[in-house]
Amino acid sequence: MENEIKKIMNSILKVEITDDSNRQNIDVWDSFNHLDILVNIEKIYKISFSPEEMAEINSYKDICKMVHKKINQ
Repeated sequence: MENEIKKIMNSILKVEITDDSNRQNIDVWDSFNHLDILVNIEKIYKISFSPEEMAEINSYKDICKMVHKKINQ
C-alpha cells in the first residue's frame, strides 16, 4: 500500500516522495494537488475521505495512516 501511495503522489507532484514528505516541505503540494492525490487514492482503494479528514492530512504518513484505518474498518 505504501509504495502505491508514493507512486500516486509522485505522479501528481513530480517529486520524490519519502517517509518525511509533507505539505510544508514540498512546494508543489498545494490545495489542488492535495485534492488530486486524495481523489486518486479514493478511487484506487474504494474508500472515501470526509472534508474534515482531508483537512487533517498534511503528510505522506498521514495519508498512509488514514488509508490503513479506512481499509481496516
